[in-house]
Amino acid sequence: MITSLKHTCAGMARPMELLAPAGAKVTFGANRETAMIYACAEGVVYSRRRYMAVCLAPTVVVTTAFTLGFVFSGYPLLCYLAAGLHLSGCVGDWYYVRTILRDRCIVACEDTSFGVRFFGRGDVDEAVAVARLLCAVLA
Repeated sequence: MITSLKHTCAGMARPMELLAPAGAKVTFGANRETAMIYACAEGVVYSRRRYMAVCLAPTVVVTTAFTLGFVFSGYPLLCYLAAGLHLSGCVGDWYYVRTILRDRCIVACEDTSFGVRFFGRGDVDEAVAVARLLCAVLA
């Protein structure tokens, strides 16, 4: 199960690193209040398309790995159960994607340790300014 958690974290972090600006730091954590394990690039503002890619990547990458494990390992039931557990954890990401797709006014998303902050057309300049300030303070 620890290996599964490591793979899940890697599956979450890699897309964030690839789609974030250079120097963005991806951190991991758990929020007991919302019962979620997360990877977070605090302060990074993504376009709606990039954020949807970040949200869906763990579903695609990790589920593919579990499917291959199901097919080629000697423990198909274990892989099946782990995939089910992983996919149940992806529900929040799917909800973010659903929200973005339903609301065409959302043009950018900021990743946070407590979830996501959505920005409309007028809010983007402010979001970028806040993200730059946060990066300068954290650097």
